[in-house]
Amino acid sequence: MENTTLKYSIEELQGMLSELILSQNLQKENMRVLFQETDRKFQETAIRFQETDQKFKEMREADRKEFEALRDKDSQETRALKEMIFGLGKNLGQITEDYFYYSVSSDKNIAGVQYDYIARNLKIESKGVNGEYDIVLINSSRLMVIEVKQKPHIKDIEKFINKQLPNFKKLFPIYAHFTIYGAIAGMTFEKEALEFALENGLYVLTQNQNSKDLQILNDENFSAREF
Repeated sequence: MENTTLKYSIEELQGMLSELILSQNLQKENMRVLFQETDRKFQETAIRFQETDQKFKEMREADRKEFEALRDKDSQETRALKEMIFGLGKNLGQITEDYFYYSVSSDKNIAGVQYDYIARNLKIESKGVNGEYDIVLINSSRLMVIEVKQKPHIKDIEKFINKQLPNFKKLFPIYAHFTIYGAIAGMTFEKEALEFALENGLYVLTQNQNSKDLQILNDENFSAREF
């Protein structure tokens, strides 16, 4: 059998080598492009993550500002509501005091006793003692001091009995020899407050549900306390 020997010329070998080198260079270029594209995509992804994180931060900041705005609005509305309620309470107290003042001043007669003069909103301070008196009726020998509340409570009556009435003669020594009686006036009374006032010798005045006249809740056996 005849041996066949493949022989390549120098030019052919150089051509094959050149093709091999070119192929390798193409593969390297393709890998380089691939790596660049991959890196670009990673960078774009990182940028998108940063943008998303920034948007979340902005959303959180917007939510926080919105929450604070709602909180401030609620606070303002709460303050406005409190001011309105305080104003209503103040107006109601003024209306209540007006009602009793004009009811009493029409004839200046309480429980059959006639008074000559009436005073309102007496405020005084002397030697560390202070007093505020809603309505005071005066004749030649006696006084009627009236404390007005829309709805008197026991603590209001206690303060009136234990502080305001005993201090009256200290603050107005000109009336030191007068007999002083106390009255508590209210548009409505709880049972306990009414009983407490009567037990402590106060006249109790309220509105008459059937007419515009003043109503006295003391019965004929009532014994008024002198202060």
